Amino acid sequence: MLGFINKRMLQWRKLHNTALAKTLPEPFDRLNASEFRQYCRTFLQQNFIFTLQQRYSKLLSCCRPSPSLDPILWIPMQPIERSRLIRWSLGWLPGGSPRPCLCGLHKLTKQHVISCLHMHFSLHIPLEMEDPISCVLNRIPTRPSRLLHTQTYWTLHWVALYRLLYKVDMIQHGTNYDPTALTTLSLDSAFLSWITPTT
Repeated sequence: MLGFINKRMLQWRKLHNTALAKTLPEPFDRLNASEFRQYCRTFLQQNFIFTLQQRYSKLLSCCRPSPSLDPILWIPMQPIERSRLIRWSLGWLPGGSPRPCLCGLHKLTKQHVISCLHMHFSLHIPLEMEDPISCVLNRIPTRPSRLLHTQTYWTLHWVALYRLLYKVDMIQHGTNYDPTALTTLSLDSAFLSWITPTT
């Protein structure tokens, strides 16, 4: 019993020395669960904003403007789709070191492929947005929609995203495009079935 008490006291001391604990009002034991969760959310949001303002937060600035689980990690989609979306969000191109682009003018960097594949035009995103794919991904809803214009928007944009990331994958691996994959994406994909419920 004494060992258990000592272990709990050690854990409490560790918690007491964290950055989160220093933002909590004392005494801690007067906080109920709802209040504690609110302090946690506030702490995470403030820490997120602080990190976002740091010099080396370029990738983070392309993510959703809130500390939450990104929908691309859990919404229904094919594994290859999820893999390509995650790799794009992390700034990775498949296959290791960049290969020459098909245009023959530049290596396949993220900045170049955005311009070379005319991603802004394909996704109907203003040119002022540095990363049009991340801009679209940040708009992905977290629940299905019954609104026809929302369903139409995501049907068109999901197909466009699929085709663009497919092209990036093929260029980086030095493989020719498969015309079938570019022109006949099944509209019965897991994501589109989820975003356009029939009932």
